[in-house]
Amino acid sequence: MIRFLRHDITKLLLLAALTGVLLAAPSSGVIVGLIVSPAGTPVSRLQVELIDTASGAHFEATTDDQGFFAFSLLPSGTYRLEPAKGRFLPAGGDRMVLDPGEKRSWRLLWDNGAGR
Repeated sequence: MIRFLRHDITKLLLLAALTGVLLAAPSSGVIVGLIVSPAGTPVSRLQVELIDTASGAHFEATTDDQGFFAFSLLPSGTYRLEPAKGRFLPAGGDRMVLDPGEKRSWRLLWDNGAGR
């Protein structure tokens, strides 16, 4: 009897944990994007950092060979994207508001600063 009860409690705890994960999932958002040079070519292997402007939380990603990046399981909020080197043009075009469960996309122009 105790052994069966222990199994039932374990199953209930597992079910409660899974339910919490499933219920929390829709509230998280996704930000994806493409980074290109002024000539329109993809910027590959650029490290970018996504910063939650309210909490200061940092998330990091690296663009792939086609210039794409992705951040998932993000809480809602306002985010700022910063490159590890260079800068985005125009200044201030690097902020985005993400609502619960939303998927947003960015296309950013990157200046490596070589011409300055």
